[in-house]
Amino acid sequence: MDIINSYVNNYYENRNKSIDFIHVFMYNVHVNTNKRKENIMTATVITTNINLEDNARIIKSLDSKIAELKELRDEKAAEVKDIMNKANVMELKAGAFTFTLKEITRNNVDTKTLKTKYAELYKALLKVSSYMKFDVV
Repeated sequence: MDIINSYVNNYYENRNKSIDFIHVFMYNVHVNTNKRKENIMTATVITTNINLEDNARIIKSLDSKIAELKELRDEKAAEVKDIMNKANVMELKAGAFTFTLKEITRNNVDTKTLKTKYAELYKALLKVSSYMKFDVV
């Protein structure tokens, strides 16, 4: 928690000031496969004014806090839902707030059945997509 507070305080104190740059050298090894299926390793040196190790610590700490807060939110929501279910109400006023329960109906394709019973149709309609996932490990 201290590292987060320190980061936030430093950000607000220094955001309009010129700061001394911290140069961090990071070696990144890329493994590329060429047409002959040989692995070619290349190294890249990255220079940045961002302390990447501090950023990693902050990201991990924030992820942990987010998980804790989500768990607390889910507990509090479950308490209210339980009260509403016992009272058999779909709307509950509490001061300036209103809790609501709504039934949502969605139509989804049963992909398991589609794959097994209509495999050719599934393959014909299959759409491949990709995205980049960022993670700190």
